[in-house]
Amino acid sequence: MAGQTLGQVLKDGALPVAQAADIVGQVLEALDHSHRHAIVHRDIKPANVMLTDGRKVKVVDFGIAKALSEAVTRLTGTGVAVGTPAYLAPEQINGAETDHRTDLYAVGCLLYELLTGRPPYTGTPRSPSCTSIWPRNPCRPPGCARSCRPPWTR
Repeated sequence: MAGQTLGQVLKDGALPVAQAADIVGQVLEALDHSHRHAIVHRDIKPANVMLTDGRKVKVVDFGIAKALSEAVTRLTGTGVAVGTPAYLAPEQINGAETDHRTDLYAVGCLLYELLTGRPPYTGTPRSPSCTSIWPRNPCRPPGCARSCRPPWTR
C-alpha cells in the first residue's frame, strides 16, 4: 500500500488540528466497522495507521485483535498486557476485560500524539508509573497544543 504510517508522518512533528481531526475521524470510521463485526483491534497506535498517498486512512495490523464473542483474553501467555504501552487503556494494563472502549481510549492517545508530537504517557506496563500515574497524570501538552484549545475548555 502506497503511503506512510502515522509514526513516519509524526517524525516531522505534530499535525495541524484540522488534519489530526480528519485522520482520527477516519480511524473511528474504520473501528466502527470492525466493532460492528465484533472485532476489537487492541493496538491502535501511529505505526498501525497508514495515511495513503490519496490522504485516506487505513487501520492495519489486526494481529492481536480479538473477537468480542471469544472468551476474554486479558494477557498474553507470558503474562504481559497485550498492546503497546503508551496506548494501553487502564483495563489492559490491569489485565481486565477489554472491549471496543479499549480502542476508543487508544484513539484518544493517538489524537493527543497527533496534536502534540508525543504520546500522553510513557513507561512500560510493568512499571509502577503505568498503574499509578497513567490514569491520573498525563504529560502536560506543549504550549502550542494548549493555545489551540477552545476558550470554554481553559
